Amino acid sequence: MQEILRLAKNARLRMTAVESNTPPDCKALDNIVFDARGLTKAERNEVYWVMVALSQSKGASWCRMG
Repeated sequence: MQEILRLAKNARLRMTAVESNTPPDCKALDNIVFDARGLTKAERNEVYWVMVALSQSKGASWCRMG
């Protein structure tokens, strides 16, 4: 049970970091797409978690400006 709680806490910390580190332009575009799809907050978070996992496995970022 302690391991599950530790993993959940780490996931929340990573999600907070993702939300705070998402560039404003990317966040605005994300919100347009998420709103058009009618995604809930939980569904939006799930999308971010999947993108973080993909980015880490590929060593890339899903939104690079410049």
